[in-house]
Amino acid sequence: MTVSKSAVKFGLLHFIFSLLKLKTMKTVLKLKKTKCLLATLALFLVCSHTAFSQVNYGLYFSDMAVQRNQYNPAFASNARFFIGIPLLGSVNSEYGSTFKFSDYAINKEGSVYASPAGLVSALDESNVISANSTLNIIHFGFTRGKNSFGFGLNNRVSSLGMYSKDLASLMLQGNGNFIGKTTTFNNNKYLSNFYQEFFICYTRQVNDKLTIGITPKFLTGIFNVWAPETDFTLTIDENTYEHEGTSNITIHTSSPVQSLTGFGNDLMQANWMQFSNNLGYAIDIGIKYDISDKIEIAASLLDFGNIYWDEDVKNFNAINKNKATYNGLDIDNIFDGNDFNGLSPSKVMNGFSDSFNLEESYESYSSPLIPRVLLSGSYTFYEQNKIGGVICAEFFGGEQYMSFAFNYSHAFGEILFVNINYNNHFGIINSFGAALVLQVNALQCVFATNNVLGVVNPYNSNNYDFSLGLNIVLN
Repeated sequence: MTVSKSAVKFGLLHFIFSLLKLKTMKTVLKLKKTKCLLATLALFLVCSHTAFSQVNYGLYFSDMAVQRNQYNPAFASNARFFIGIPLLGSVNSEYGSTFKFSDYAINKEGSVYASPAGLVSALDESNVISANSTLNIIHFGFTRGKNSFGFGLNNRVSSLGMYSKDLASLMLQGNGNFIGKTTTFNNNKYLSNFYQEFFICYTRQVNDKLTIGITPKFLTGIFNVWAPETDFTLTIDENTYEHEGTSNITIHTSSPVQSLTGFGNDLMQANWMQFSNNLGYAIDIGIKYDISDKIEIAASLLDFGNIYWDEDVKNFNAINKNKATYNGLDIDNIFDGNDFNGLSPSKVMNGFSDSFNLEESYESYSSPLIPRVLLSGSYTFYEQNKIGGVICAEFFGGEQYMSFAFNYSHAFGEILFVNINYNNHFGIINSFGAALVLQVNALQCVFATNNVLGVVNPYNSNNYDFSLGLNIVLN
């Protein structure tokens, strides 16, 4: 039996409401207000798309892990003092796409070959590709009474692209499929931010039930590509092969390479401890409320901010509301005998730039981060067991995207904490994640993933992610 996405969303709402109903009859009036809130949330869910998720759900529910406050500043560590081992305190990596690597790369007689046709056939009409990573340089904190403080520096890469199947076919296979007709290429967007993040986290236990937290962040940008609009129409004459169409293309870049053709190498060679005049800000806000000794609800707003790019800026534009004549897209040199190692993204970008006669400019600009809102609830039973659920809403390109997870956790004293979760990470409904926190004296080890199968076999998975941590914790 196939379960629809709407049914899954409704089941999630029913789960959260069931947690709230565990209150006594004295809270009936409050629950009526809660029903109105949940009705609004239900409408929000139904009108949203499936999210690409930048949340490690196993880590979110790992109470012992000091890193979980990155998802809610109100989740302060109870440790008297903690410090992440430099460069090992927190390492997060995530990749997801509509296609699997095995759709694109064919292993034949010990060599790997690119398969553009296989990739295009695996795509949906609208597709997403996402890559995110965080390397914690330093993170430490302490608790004094009802106040907790945290300080740190992260290097972060956040990349997200939305593209149509037709655009992928045009870029990878050329114009053969579009001769003799008019094709519209809409809703193509891309954002890639590489930046440093200096943060201070403050958490306050207001009373026995309410805890609030805030994390202001100061950002310095290193590298950026921001394409808020890459929409165009293309008409190819079946006799003359002349290309005509309209375009609304804007691509902003900030990189020492000063070109569309070298961003991959530039990203790999960038200095992880460099500073720049590309300044920005962001803020995280969180709240946690204990309805009872067993029931907890929480909410947070994350990565609300911008980066202003002033250094090494180059913009590319092609805005033609009236029909114009374009060059044909030449991909003869993109693949060399389908040799996977010979594929160069720069060749694709060169062909795209030449085809649409992109004009260059050098004005400063700003690019957004990808803000997220998280809502969660949990119920503790038999002291060491907890079940919970969380909803994540992400905002990009004027639209919202939703993901969710259900979680079960068990604590083996103060030594070992284990949880498993069921989630729709990157739109995969049957994705199972897990987390493990091991505390040996003052040494704390953390591992968490949203997709166990993706970590074991990334070649045949469309997404993988993991979080690793090594901390010194003094309780």
